[in-house]
Amino acid sequence: MNNDKPFGGKVIIIGGDFRQTLPVVPGVTRADVIERINRIKSSPLWSKFTHLSLTTNIRCAGQTEHNMWLLNIGSGNLPEISGLPCDAIEIP
Repeated sequence: MNNDKPFGGKVIIIGGDFRQTLPVVPGVTRADVIERINRIKSSPLWSKFTHLSLTTNIRCAGQTEHNMWLLNIGSGNLPEISGLPCDAIEIP
């Protein structure tokens, strides 16, 4: 294959959501895993991908409050609960 394009010019489809559960890596902290994800996003290849986002959550159709809670938890926008560790969340 005599091609200098990324991935040899082949179309690559990758799916995933960085807001979902982080991968389990024995012996590393959450900060280490997040730093690894940031390294992926700072790769020179990252700009070669087309990023698409789904806009309708079919699983939560008609459950607006629950849907907003899921989006907030994924974005890290839930309020801290006094007296509990900073990474604790309240589940309705």
